[in-house]
Amino acid sequence: MKAKAAAARRCQIERRDLESQIARELVERFPEFGYVDTDVRMIDNNTWRRDHREGKMWALANKARLTTAWWAAKRLKWQRVNSPQSLLAVANPSEPIAPGLEAALSLARSTNTKERTSAPLLAWLQSYKERPNQKSLAGLLKHALSKHAGTASHLPVVLAIMKFCGRLRLHVHNPNEISALKAHFDTALVSHMQNMGKNGFNSRKFMELVGDVLHLVLNKIDSDDVMRAASIKEVPSQLRRLVSESCLGARVFGEALTKLAEEEFSGKVDALIEEMLSGDVTSHLVTECLMKCNEEALKWQLDKRIPGKREIMFWYRGVCLQILVEHSSKIVLLKIGCFLKARGVARELIDQLWFEKDILGEPEGHDHIIEIELMNGAKTCRQMMNAEAEVLKPSSGEVACQMIQSRLASFVAVDDTAEIELALAKALSSGPGAEKLHEKMMTSLPMRDVDKELTAAIA
Repeated sequence: MKAKAAAARRCQIERRDLESQIARELVERFPEFGYVDTDVRMIDNNTWRRDHREGKMWALANKARLTTAWWAAKRLKWQRVNSPQSLLAVANPSEPIAPGLEAALSLARSTNTKERTSAPLLAWLQSYKERPNQKSLAGLLKHALSKHAGTASHLPVVLAIMKFCGRLRLHVHNPNEISALKAHFDTALVSHMQNMGKNGFNSRKFMELVGDVLHLVLNKIDSDDVMRAASIKEVPSQLRRLVSESCLGARVFGEALTKLAEEEFSGKVDALIEEMLSGDVTSHLVTECLMKCNEEALKWQLDKRIPGKREIMFWYRGVCLQILVEHSSKIVLLKIGCFLKARGVARELIDQLWFEKDILGEPEGHDHIIEIELMNGAKTCRQMMNAEAEVLKPSSGEVACQMIQSRLASFVAVDDTAEIELALAKALSSGPGAEKLHEKMMTSLPMRDVDKELTAAIA
C-alpha cells in the first residue's frame, strides 16, 4: 500500500512539474499567444496546450527532446494568418544580412545554454549606424518576438531593439514590419514602466525617459499634446485615442480620461436635466431624459473605464451629497431623483425629512407642475422615514444615519433613489448643520420628571 501511495505521489508531482514546464514554455516561446490561442482555439479537435502536452509526453516516453524543427512546425500550425510572424515574411531572400547581425543572432539563439548570450547582439544594436534591409530587420524583429517582453531577463533585449528601431526611424521606412510588433513593444513598455515605478519614476518622468521609442506604440503628437495641455478638458479626443490604442496609453492616461469622463458626463447630464425638465415635468419627459442621459453614458463608456463603486457628488437643495454608485445608469437616476425631489418639496408633493426643514428652511415655491405619479415612491418612502423617526427619536445625526442605513433595503424597495435621503442625513450631520440637527433631535426627546423639575427650578 505504501509503495502504491508513493508511486501515486510521484506521478502527481511529475504531472504538476510537466504542467509547469508547459506553461513556462508557452510564455517563453510564444509570448504573443494569448489565452484564446492556447486554450480555446481548436485545430483537429485539439488545443495548442493539449498538442504541446502530447508532444512533451511523447518526448518523455521516448527519452527524446523536442527539436527546433518540431517547434517551428507547431508555430506554423498554430499561428494565426495575421500573426506578427506572418507579417515578418522576408520579401527578398537573396538580400544580404547586415554585417555582424547573423553571428550575433546565432549566439543569442544558440541551443547550447553555455554559449547562448545576448551581449554581442546588444553591442551590435548600439554600434550599427545604417538602416538595415528588410531581410535583416525581419530577422531582428522575429528574435524580439521570441523574447517574453514581460520578464526581467528578456526585457533588456526587446528594449534595445526598440531603441535601435527608434534611432533609425524604421517606423517611417518599414512601417509594416514595425506595426507587426506594436503589441509586443506595448507589453515591453508596460513592463518597463512597472519596474521604473518601483524606483520612484512617475508617469511623466517615465514618458520623458522613453520618449525616443514612444512613437512605436503611441501617437507621439497626441501624447505631446496631452503632456503639454494645461487642462485635460483641452484634449479629450487625444486622450480617448491614446487610451484606446494601447495598454501603455491606458495605464498612463487612463486615470486622466476617467476623471475627464466623469466630469464631462456629469456636466452633460446636469445640462440635459436642466434643458428637458425645467418646465412642467411629465413621465414621458423623465423617460426621454433618462434615455438621452444613458446614451451619453454609452458614449463615454464610463462603466468600462471605472469598474466597481465610486463616490459621486450630487446636489439637492444646495447641499452637496456624496453617494457610492456602481453604474452610470444609477448616476443618471440619482441626479434626476435629486432634481425631482427638490421640485416635489417645493410643490409640497412630498414631505421634508424630520430634520430637513429646521436646517434648510422652507423651499422656494415653484410655478411649474410635476406629475403626482412621479413622486409616489418618494412620498411613501419619506412618510416611512418620518414615522420611524417619530417612534425611535434618534438623538443625533449619526443615529439618524444609522436608522436610515439599517432600513435602506426596505426604503429602496419603495423608492429606488432612497440613497439621497441617507446621503442628506450624512451631509447635514456634519459641518454647520450638525448643531441644528442635534438641537432638533434633543428637543424631540421626552423629558423625564427630574429634568422637568430641574428646568422649572432653573427658570
